[in-house]
Amino acid sequence: MAIEARQLTTEPNLGRPTAAETAAPPAAPVATAQQLIPRVSMLRYRANDVHADVSTLSREIYDLNLGERSAEQEKKSVASLLEFLTGTGLGWAVLSRLVGVSVPAIRKWRNGQGVSPDNRKALAQLAALLRMLSEQFMVEDPASWLEIPLAEARTSLVDVYAAGRTDLILEYAGSWIKSADQLLDAFNPEWRASSTTREFETFIAADGQPAIRRKAGKSVDARPAQFAE
Repeated sequence: MAIEARQLTTEPNLGRPTAAETAAPPAAPVATAQQLIPRVSMLRYRANDVHADVSTLSREIYDLNLGERSAEQEKKSVASLLEFLTGTGLGWAVLSRLVGVSVPAIRKWRNGQGVSPDNRKALAQLAALLRMLSEQFMVEDPASWLEIPLAEARTSLVDVYAAGRTDLILEYAGSWIKSADQLLDAFNPEWRASSTTREFETFIAADGQPAIRRKAGKSVDARPAQFAE
């Protein structure tokens, strides 16, 4: 019995962890800035890549969605399309510009005269766009929204649409284009220069330096020329 007792006390306790097992693992070495910079650069590159892919896919979806909605609107009569479009608040002058025809032509359509396939398609696409802006992008009054001047320019989304850049309108509505300035940069890179030409004039200030101010009839806004946009 004594031998058995000694054997029991000298055998390791299999249920209790050893000192080596309870010791904390060695701390991982702290990465240096030089080691992290390449990793951050790679992650930034991947993020930009993903953002570009998502942007491209979104544009394709917007275009596909507008095409599907336009096809549905093409099933409607010209009278129904005109009733919807004028019911949104579009005036005939704006409507004629958006569709690319004269006001007398629209009057003739309202009186039941024939419409070419291309013009019928143009009416359907405009109706589809207004519905898409309202239903998908939650623009409460899309007709008026299209007529709002963008930034300091005299350009509105009506001009953008008339120029065939429906893609910019959808990206702006979907917030892929973040600001009116950014939209104008994509639509007309020279808009800042033309806007400044209309609104401002140069003059020599009291300190003898060239400056810019609003033209007569505008509010006073004199500032050094180098800060003008």
